[in-house]
Amino acid sequence: MTVNVPVPAGTEGSRWLELFDEVVVPAVAAHEPDLIVVSAGFDAHRDDPLAELRLDDDTYSAVTTRIRTLAETHCEGRNLWLLEGGYDLRAITASAAGCLHVLAA
Repeated sequence: MTVNVPVPAGTEGSRWLELFDEVVVPAVAAHEPDLIVVSAGFDAHRDDPLAELRLDDDTYSAVTTRIRTLAETHCEGRNLWLLEGGYDLRAITASAAGCLHVLAA
């Protein structure tokens, strides 16, 4: 199962997280996956030169917390993260570090 949630350009992190809670969380609960695979791209970060979204480091940490909880609840904690894209090295570094901090806790 793949869940895509289209959002308009300029979407802030708070709205993006609301949509995650409204769309992704129920979809995962309904599907009961054996594994959650995350394509961890950071090109939606507000500092990314190609970004049309306004996510920040805290948004990525917050969604990681949600995904970790979903994995613990629905698939015995199994989740796989694949580093994808992003074009601002500081944004990638800080956001990826935030995700790893949540996952390692």
